[in-house]
Amino acid sequence: MIAFGTVVDDIYTFARDLKESRRGEMLPTLVAARGGAPVAAASHDEVGELFAVAGTMASGYGADTLALIFEGVFPLLPHNPLTKVDWEKGEAEELWLHHDGAARSWVTECQLVTVASRDLQRSASAHSFRDIEGEIQWSGDAQRLQGTGVEQSLFDAFDRPMLDPAQVRSPGDGFTASADAPMMNPDLGRRSLDVGLTRVLDTRFTVDVPGGYAVFVFGDEEEAGVYRAMGLMDWQCLVCAK
Repeated sequence: MIAFGTVVDDIYTFARDLKESRRGEMLPTLVAARGGAPVAAASHDEVGELFAVAGTMASGYGADTLALIFEGVFPLLPHNPLTKVDWEKGEAEELWLHHDGAARSWVTECQLVTVASRDLQRSASAHSFRDIEGEIQWSGDAQRLQGTGVEQSLFDAFDRPMLDPAQVRSPGDGFTASADAPMMNPDLGRRSLDVGLTRVLDTRFTVDVPGGYAVFVFGDEEEAGVYRAMGLMDWQCLVCAK
């Protein structure tokens, strides 16, 4: 069994790599991991839409870990340097946008990552960064946090039982599985569930509730090619080192 700390480190690395590849503002992203590695990611500009599919992702992908990645602007000083009093909501972003607050070390952009496992372990971190003309510069090491307030929502997603890839029926040549169709072998059933769920999520976030997208994560192009042959689109494939 892979140690939770190892899974957390892999997810933190994935989050940073994803930020660097996106260049610019990154949408809030929900990551599903199984076997110790990220396997799928859904992004949307409304965090509530991600929580709405968290249970589906945990169940359909057979995830043993979920992680929420989102960005924010946070103060570095005890008081607002312009008003000289305690910070009010929205002021940190105002100074970042209009007063060069990051360069003056008044505020910082942060990537927040919250990780929760099926066996009720959790971890959270904040990693400051600066976006310099599309190049992401990370500031030191990530800071571990006590929590971010979304852990319970991630834990709740594991209430749904995992779908069993050994219970996926073969669609046959007509791609319509009947009630008496034979079961796929577990490996093929797993791929079928992965492809189907990724396509459903991507359609949901690009057509039904526009504002995002979904991808499946691959360690190499060869693996991605197998899934493309089963119906996954190019834009639904994210190839990176897992």
